[in-house]
Amino acid sequence: MAENLEKSLEHMLDYVTCVQRSELFTNEEYRTILNTIRKHEGKMNGLHKSVLDFQWGMEYYLKFLIDVQDRINELNESTKNYNDLLWLIRKKITNVFYKGAHFFPNDYDFNILYFKYLQKDKSMENICVSHIKNLIQKFGHIPKVYRNIAEYYWLNDKYKSAQNYLLQGQARHPECIDLYVALIELELQQTQKPDALVKGLVKTYVKSMMEHNVSRKGLEEVYNLVVSYRDCDLQNTKFVLKQKDIEEFIFEKLVELHKDDPEMWKFLAKKGLKEKQCVITRYHLAAKCYKQGLSLMTSSKDILKRTVIGTFVNALKEEVDLSLDDKDNIKRCILDIFNYDPHEPASLDKNYFIDWLKFYDLVNVEFSEIEEIIEKAHTLHPDEEFFWIYHIKQLMKIEDFDKVKVVFKEALNSLGPRSFNFWQFYLEAAILSYSQSEVMELYKKVLQEPDLEFKTFFKDHYLQWAINNLRVDNTHDIYFNLAMEKPFNKNMHSRMYEAEMKANTGDKEIFDKIFKLWKQQFGTEDPEVYMCHMRYIKTKGKYINQPMLMVYEEAQRNLRDPKHREMISLWAKDVHK
Repeated sequence: MAENLEKSLEHMLDYVTCVQRSELFTNEEYRTILNTIRKHEGKMNGLHKSVLDFQWGMEYYLKFLIDVQDRINELNESTKNYNDLLWLIRKKITNVFYKGAHFFPNDYDFNILYFKYLQKDKSMENICVSHIKNLIQKFGHIPKVYRNIAEYYWLNDKYKSAQNYLLQGQARHPECIDLYVALIELELQQTQKPDALVKGLVKTYVKSMMEHNVSRKGLEEVYNLVVSYRDCDLQNTKFVLKQKDIEEFIFEKLVELHKDDPEMWKFLAKKGLKEKQCVITRYHLAAKCYKQGLSLMTSSKDILKRTVIGTFVNALKEEVDLSLDDKDNIKRCILDIFNYDPHEPASLDKNYFIDWLKFYDLVNVEFSEIEEIIEKAHTLHPDEEFFWIYHIKQLMKIEDFDKVKVVFKEALNSLGPRSFNFWQFYLEAAILSYSQSEVMELYKKVLQEPDLEFKTFFKDHYLQWAINNLRVDNTHDIYFNLAMEKPFNKNMHSRMYEAEMKANTGDKEIFDKIFKLWKQQFGTEDPEVYMCHMRYIKTKGKYINQPMLMVYEEAQRNLRDPKHREMISLWAKDVHK
């Protein structure tokens, strides 16, 4: 290994000497380059070689070549003065490749890295052509090698050569989508060809895809490609694409082969929604597509119906500034897909119902039009919170509060007593619409539930509402009644303390009761109670040292966790600064 490394470094002597003499680099940069080369050569000549070492080496020299060329350009000097250096760097890149290829002849990525370098360097054109033959010979079993080679000729305006390699690949890998896409894109860019010839070739490739059972996604990818060319604004966009001939041909083939696949109709409808048309036209195109699907499908119609409304809900969420007329028009065009009756077997599905209600919300449908759907949803899915919450929201919008209370009772009977999300929604809605006494009755009702976590959350919720909506002195009874009832909740104590401090009542008796209760329940585990107590004492101004010391000593006696005791010590020191 040492001998190989020494020999390799001897071969590098001309190279590093030339780098130094070029004066393109500072002494420090030169030392960095030399150290990097030594490290790289050591890895390439080591016992445990990895293709990644050679790949890293080639990438390093490629970047180094670009750096040298950039520095020469900045000096505005002729490259002739640096020909020796440039030649040595290119030679080094080639040597690294051949050495790596010797040890790892079948590594595709390593060979392609070298190929990409050859493509960029015009002086290496002959070597590039030779390397292409090597790539085909070694990696012809990999479809993407043909695309990589075709792109080289494509970028150099050698259309015929690019086409030949793609056709070679397509003949060897007739199921490869990527090669068909490349062939079709190549044709679409041939502005000098007669339109009829382009159409014919594209259709031939599409038929070949069908003959070789290329997947639906393959045809969809080709369809996307054709549409993108039709929509682009480049001057060389072919007129044939504006006429949609090829697009309609692919559409027909998709329908012919995949008419019973709901995902295919969803794909086509989404394309309609993305057309560069006015909003109503886009929705009509998508609706027309779905209606065609429902008329042609022999199976999976219910799946498609579920797909339809979900597609339009997602699209409508992204729309902005739709007028009421637009929304009404969209509603009618979508209902037309279902012959104005969406309540078919598909409606038995819970998510289908939910999507319909979301859709009606987005197009501002009157409650009277959807009441029947909501009632049907309750009948089929009585334990689904979404429908009860949605129903109450709609009733509150029209301020039918008597009906809200009826539906609320029905919901509790259907959902059971522990429906957390429903209770949370209803209480927050009630706060906005009901009197204080009605809200308090609701809180008392929810706190009768036996679940401890449920109860803990809503006790705190109730106290927060009381603090926000009642005078602080009117919350004392609520606080003490809730706080003394299990399960205990330390948030309630800190919340009441903060409310008293903010109100600046100065009621020592109340503060003493809060701290006493707080310490009884959490005095061994919550350092906050002692910090709040000392903070309160500090507001009293004079003669506070003794009371502060008493609370501090109490904390040190009662807190079990040493970290909590240390926290109190640090806090107390900070307070006395």
